[in-house]
Amino acid sequence: MSDVGFDFFEDDETAHAAELTQRTLIDTQERMGMMLDFMPMGLLIHTRQGIIFANQEACRQLHITPRQAIGHHFLDFVDPDDVPAVMDQINRSFSGDDTMQTRETRLNHKDGELYIKLISCRLPWQGNPVVQILLQDVTDLKRTEQKLRRMAITDELTGAYNRRHAFYEAALYVDPEEGRPVELSAILLDVDHFKRVNDTFGHQVGDQTLVAVSKAGARLVGKECSNDSAMFARIGGEEFLVLLPG
Repeated sequence: MSDVGFDFFEDDETAHAAELTQRTLIDTQERMGMMLDFMPMGLLIHTRQGIIFANQEACRQLHITPRQAIGHHFLDFVDPDDVPAVMDQINRSFSGDDTMQTRETRLNHKDGELYIKLISCRLPWQGNPVVQILLQDVTDLKRTEQKLRRMAITDELTGAYNRRHAFYEAALYVDPEEGRPVELSAILLDVDHFKRVNDTFGHQVGDQTLVAVSKAGARLVGKECSNDSAMFARIGGEEFLVLLPG
């Protein structure tokens, strides 16, 4: 009788331990799900057919609810110009490439452009291939970079391209690193008797004159030239340069 009682007690302990383990596993899964849902980076779990999981940050970036995300393909949200490159990255991840695939891309967004850093890799799951896609919002960083670039290549007063950038671009056409030089026309112009404007009306009016000339020049170059590389630049006080490649 004592042996039977001991076996019953042992079985009860084993069952209790198994139940406790099962509860712990379920609790861990729930906590992991919450962690993934609240992580500050967007997360998509993606099959070849479409999204099967999207956390809150990913839904914010894509402007959809978790329910709406299911079944959509990530490419549905990518700027059309970026679709081929993003598709190539995701396909490389599905192909079994173990390396992290990374690039910057733009998303379609009703509030304007949203720039993201896209990181993808295949998950080691059994069955159909599954890819993890991480979305890091870099919009503020990208806008800062664009602002700094504009400041580096444009004239502070007029907004026209500055001397340094104009000469840099001209050198690329005159002495290219690869291939033959491109045909290039250049126009130098200045405002006659500009000093008289400053002396008569003051430097503020002089500045307004330079701004007006720059706007008119840039508008004319943009209107008359089919080549996007055509450039109107301020290279001195009242001196301007027009570059016309091709």
